[in-house]
Amino acid sequence: MKPLRLLPTYSLHQLFKTICLIWVLVFYSYYSFGQYQINGSASQTSCNCYQLTPAQGGQGGSVWNVNLFDLSNSFDFTFDVFLGCDDGGADGLAFVLQSLSVNAGTAGGGIGYQGISPSVAVELDNYQNNNEPGFDHMAIQRNGDVTHGGANTLAGPVQISAATANVEDCAWHTLNVVWDATTNTLTVFFDGALRLSYTGNIINNIFGGNPNVYWGFTAATGGANNQHQFCNALNPAFIITSPTQCLGLPVDFESASAVATGQITDFQWDFGDGTTSTGGQVSHTYATAGTFDVELTISSEGCTESSTTQVTINPLPSVSLGIDQAVCDGESYQITPTGLVSGETFQWNPTTGLDNPSISNPIATPTITTTYTLGVLDVNGCPNTDDIEITVNPLPVADAGANQTICNQDVTTMAASGGVQYSWNPATDLADGTSATTQASPTTTTDYTVTVTDANGCVDTDDMTITVNPFALVSAGADDSMCNGQQTVQLSASGAVDYIWNPPTGLSDPLIANPVFNGTTTTTFTVTGTDANGCEDTDDVEVIVFPLPVADFTQPADVCLGNQTQIVDNSSGNGLLYAWDFGDGSAINTDPSPTHLYTTDGNFTINLVVVDVNGCTATASSTTNVYPLPNPAMNISDGQEFCEQEVIQFLNETTGSVARVFWNFGDNAFIPGLPNATSTIDNPTFAYNNFVFGPYTVTLGITDAAGCYEQTQTSIVIRDKPRAEFSSNIVCQGVATDFTDESAVNASVIDTWQWDLGDGTGTASTANPSYSYTQAGVYQAELVVETDHGCKDTIIKDVIVNATPVISISGIDTCLNNVTVFSNNSSPQDNTITSWDWDFGDATTATGVTASTTYLDYGIYTVMLTATSDSGCVASGTTQIEVFPNPEPAFSLVDAEGCTPHEVLFVNESSIATGQNSEYLWDLGDGTTDSSPSPLYTYPDSGFYDITLSVTSVEGCNTVITEESAVRANITPVADFSQSANELLFLDAVIELTDESEHVINWDWDLGDGTTSTDASPIHRYDEPGTYYIALTVTNGDCEDTKRGVVKVKSNHTFYIPSAFTPDADDINETFFGTGEGVVEYNMQIHNRWGELLFESNDLDFHWDGTFKGKQVEAGVYAYKFYVLDIENRDHQYSGVVHLIR
Repeated sequence: MKPLRLLPTYSLHQLFKTICLIWVLVFYSYYSFGQYQINGSASQTSCNCYQLTPAQGGQGGSVWNVNLFDLSNSFDFTFDVFLGCDDGGADGLAFVLQSLSVNAGTAGGGIGYQGISPSVAVELDNYQNNNEPGFDHMAIQRNGDVTHGGANTLAGPVQISAATANVEDCAWHTLNVVWDATTNTLTVFFDGALRLSYTGNIINNIFGGNPNVYWGFTAATGGANNQHQFCNALNPAFIITSPTQCLGLPVDFESASAVATGQITDFQWDFGDGTTSTGGQVSHTYATAGTFDVELTISSEGCTESSTTQVTINPLPSVSLGIDQAVCDGESYQITPTGLVSGETFQWNPTTGLDNPSISNPIATPTITTTYTLGVLDVNGCPNTDDIEITVNPLPVADAGANQTICNQDVTTMAASGGVQYSWNPATDLADGTSATTQASPTTTTDYTVTVTDANGCVDTDDMTITVNPFALVSAGADDSMCNGQQTVQLSASGAVDYIWNPPTGLSDPLIANPVFNGTTTTTFTVTGTDANGCEDTDDVEVIVFPLPVADFTQPADVCLGNQTQIVDNSSGNGLLYAWDFGDGSAINTDPSPTHLYTTDGNFTINLVVVDVNGCTATASSTTNVYPLPNPAMNISDGQEFCEQEVIQFLNETTGSVARVFWNFGDNAFIPGLPNATSTIDNPTFAYNNFVFGPYTVTLGITDAAGCYEQTQTSIVIRDKPRAEFSSNIVCQGVATDFTDESAVNASVIDTWQWDLGDGTGTASTANPSYSYTQAGVYQAELVVETDHGCKDTIIKDVIVNATPVISISGIDTCLNNVTVFSNNSSPQDNTITSWDWDFGDATTATGVTASTTYLDYGIYTVMLTATSDSGCVASGTTQIEVFPNPEPAFSLVDAEGCTPHEVLFVNESSIATGQNSEYLWDLGDGTTDSSPSPLYTYPDSGFYDITLSVTSVEGCNTVITEESAVRANITPVADFSQSANELLFLDAVIELTDESEHVINWDWDLGDGTTSTDASPIHRYDEPGTYYIALTVTNGDCEDTKRGVVKVKSNHTFYIPSAFTPDADDINETFFGTGEGVVEYNMQIHNRWGELLFESNDLDFHWDGTFKGKQVEAGVYAYKFYVLDIENRDHQYSGVVHLIR
């Protein structure tokens, strides 16, 4: 006995991944996610990769996802496939959808899926059998049929790769299979290129209405071989927003991973600094600078994969502004940073108070306490900052006290405040120049300044003045005068501080130095003044009050613009002077009674000012109206130039007041003794009857409501009116009529002609046009002529056109050898037509109203008919007819003789001289007809058959041929057999085959293991386990038939595993174990959901009782794995979950 083989040796990392995988399998099994069943020669090479066959002959393997997929839903699966390294290898692999089981497809041959039915397979075939393409090809097949070109080939075969004929190139390729459940379309891409597409209701048509299928891969090798592998795509990848970042700033990571099927269930991030995270999008901030390896591990269907990328975290730049500082208001401090290096950029904030914020060491002169921040950006783009606070101490508020006034030789006290130290300047006449309070005795007015220093050493100053006053000297000012009621007098005393005026009558305030006098009589005032020392003085002043003059004048009468306005003065007073303002901006007039001419209209105010000998004034005012003259405006419709006898519209466009309108047309201005035409309506009309004289002057006069009058004039020119005339000739219909202009005009030129030729369509704009009338008759032609000055005249005259025959003929297209009849629809067809002449276009002619002919060759012919009328008018017309060739039927047969059911291809070889044949009707001799050009027909019964072919061209020409006894169908044998069993055990693998065929002469058996037989009912023993495909071919001469069957020879190995057990001490189902037949070696392992090993046994009789280290485990789901060696020295692995129920 060979030693017991246990688990393979793993590294700690591999063991950890295996334990994690077991846990994932337990979890996904419980929740019905992905698991895979491995059959035959298939094996798992990594978590998401499988080898279907090694590079050995006679291998067959399959891997199935154990979860049923509902084809009512769409899917998009992507796999990596490996098709081997030997260009001469075999056989290939297939992606298969099937509804049978997850144990199908392990036999060698048939790419591993042959005979699986119902199924749909995307077959990648690397071996060229008979009638298959010479390149590596792919096809979509159904129901386990690997033969291309039959009813079970849904799409293809095509070359697998769009780029190369060989994919056994020792390289991995991408296979993408897409099912669109909405459109029922299955699409296959290889290395990103579309290769196959099939649309059909596979749920109903293949799977009998059952949408639930297993998906997986199969592969097989025969005499030639190759390694066949596939992987579920599991590609971790991620995007880093900032692969290079500065310390303290976050780095964002986003997964860009992709998987073939299912979904990514877990994202594990290792940031390389001892921290981790989960999720598809994460952000991380590093605590230290350096280079870190970031790893993303993704999980899908129990498999994990990792990807690593580096992140660089740059350190922050160094900067220091030193300790905080203090200054007095108005002082400065130079900031000197340390730590800066070449290449760094910096920025100050705020810049207020800095003499030059663009340098690193500016001088700061803040007005308030300010924190300055220096931001530094190094060559890596990393920022850092440092602050310095500069405290601004306020200056002390020095107060020297209020200003003082003293008399000469007096002593006063000065008291300062606001600091701790004081200094007075000047110190002359002071008792103490350094004390806050001191005595002063200046002899003249003096300004003193005190300098105050506070506890912070900050300094401020203040000033005060001591005024030393002399003795008082009061003055009441000079005498004055004023006009009564018009003026006031400002009195002005000086030399004192306080004043009293007497008498107070008429004064605004008798207690001030400068009161205002507004009295009505002459008065003498006395003022008493007191200075700051209490000294008084007095003085007198006289104010004389004069009476006022009287201003008056008579209101002037209103005038029209352009007339004088007369003024009459009524003023009184002594020695008056006059100033007249007429209100229109003109110069002042000084005459006593002036006249004035206004240059604009309007309402004006006249103001008079008179001044007497004392300078006293008086005023008077009145208004007057100056009416505007009318503003006549005229307009003449259509300009200033008109035609003789043309009615002219004159328009009065005067605005404003209009009381009367007067027009003078000036029409007889050049004829002595004749008055001009006039009008008094607003908008008159007038026509001038003589163009010789001119231009004519038109006058419009307007009188308004105020009686004011004005007029305006314009001139117009009158042009001669032309006289229209023309002549024309008489013609036959279809011949052009010539028109000749015979119009005339004086002193102008005719430059425009407008012809209406009388048939509703014909027009012309030349002097002498030609025109072809389409119908005979008498037409009234109209000519309108116009001169170069726009004057027109019109004339209408008859134009005669004799009738010409109108030819209209037609013929019917015919087939060759048929009579062609022509129809004559010409007009007229009475006795006015004297002759009809036909030309058939093939050198033959005829006469008469109607005609017919038989053409001797196919082709297109132009037929002409010529008619002559009794007035001599001749017309011809043509038509075209086509004579079509007849079809020339012909055919050949592919396999004219064969076995029933006998398939015959009828090859159409018919032709036609021109054009094409469009319809075919075959009589196949057994009552069957077919309208396709080259039909394929299967005769079910034996016999001889006559074939008839009728061919019709697109023009309807028809020819028929018949070939007698063209087809012979011979009888075909029917192959059939029964077998003693469909499954055999290897120890007794004998099968009996019983022939049940009909019409047989010879038997040829292929027993599937390389053995053949010609017995009718052979008996055979198989030497190896496996699946064998049996074929019986029977013949009776040239005809044969084949029947196929299959038998599976099983090894004497079985193994059974329960799905649950109940260790509850009732002696029923107390332990968990596996059992079977043909087991030589055995290993069982039990894991919990965290991958922890709970139990292991190498003995079929040593069972798990639901405990771990002597203690009962909780009820739940646990993962198992069995490793079994059977009597044929073959390994078996079984994994799954068991439910522990308490």
